[in-house]
Amino acid sequence: EEAAEQRRLQAAANVAARRQQKAALLPDEPAVGSAGIATIRVRLPDGKNCQRRFGSHTTVQVLYDWVDSLEGFDSLNYSLVSAFPKRVFGKDSARQSLEAAGLVPQGALFVQVFDDEGVGEQA
Repeated sequence: EEAAEQRRLQAAANVAARRQQKAALLPDEPAVGSAGIATIRVRLPDGKNCQRRFGSHTTVQVLYDWVDSLEGFDSLNYSLVSAFPKRVFGKDSARQSLEAAGLVPQGALFVQVFDDEGVGEQA
């Protein structure tokens, strides 16, 4: 049982380090009303909605970095999905710009988790 607790604590530390690392990679958020911005709203598995602005030439990978930086979200294996039209922005979309992905001027996405390898704080 002590070994399991050590693994849980190590996993939590890894998630915290990843969150901090990903947050440091994020570009500055453009000002409201700036030209060429995308307003992205993401619904997390726990129902929490998060919103942020990005430049239209920002890549989908930056959206993944943003989601990875959010407090309370610890899953490692997930995709970002638009509900209508249904489209999965998987790792193969990582280099695509938000504009090319059809997420400008705004996009609404949800997180689709594939496993429960995260620490599970959102449960």
